[in-house]
Amino acid sequence: MISEIFFALVNGFASGMAVFLIAAGVTLIFGLLRILNFAHGSFFMLGAYISYTIIGQSVGSVWLFLFAALIAAAVVAALGLVTELAIFRRLRSYDEHYVLIATFALLMFVDGIIKLIWGLNYHTVSPPPELGAVIFIVISSVEISPEPVHDPELRLSCSCSYSKDNEHCRQETKK
Repeated sequence: MISEIFFALVNGFASGMAVFLIAAGVTLIFGLLRILNFAHGSFFMLGAYISYTIIGQSVGSVWLFLFAALIAAAVVAALGLVTELAIFRRLRSYDEHYVLIATFALLMFVDGIIKLIWGLNYHTVSPPPELGAVIFIVISSVEISPEPVHDPELRLSCSCSYSKDNEHCRQETKK
C-alpha cells in the first residue's frame, strides 16, 4: 500500500516537473517580451518528436539520448528564431490580443505539421539502459539519542534494495 502511494507521488512529481518546465517558459516569455505564446507547448512537443525520429523506440546508449536531445533543442531553437523574425517582430507594435491570436494560429499550424509528419498515434521512447535501473534505499531503523553521541561505534541498520535485472540485495551496515 505504501509503495503504491510512493509510486503515485513520484509519478505526480515527474509529471508536475514537466508541466512546470513548460509553464515557466511561458511565464518567462510573457514577463520579458509581453508575448503570450500559446505555441510554446507545441514547440516542446515538436522537440520530443524530433528526438523520437533520431532515436527510435529503443535507445542504445545515454550518449545517443543526449545527442538526440541536443539536436532537437537546436532545431526547435532555430524554428523559434525564425518565428521571432517572421511573426513576433511584426506584431510588437500591435495590441496583445492580436499577438494572442497569432500564437494560437501558430499552435494550430505546428500541431497540423506534427500530425502530417508523425500521424495521430502516440510514440514512446524507452529510457537508455544506463538510466533504466532503479535504486530504492529504505531506512528501517535508526537509533537516535537525545544526548550527544560520543561513541564511534554508532549503529545504523539500513535495508537497501537495488533493482536492475531483478537483482535484490539486503545489507546491514554498522558503523
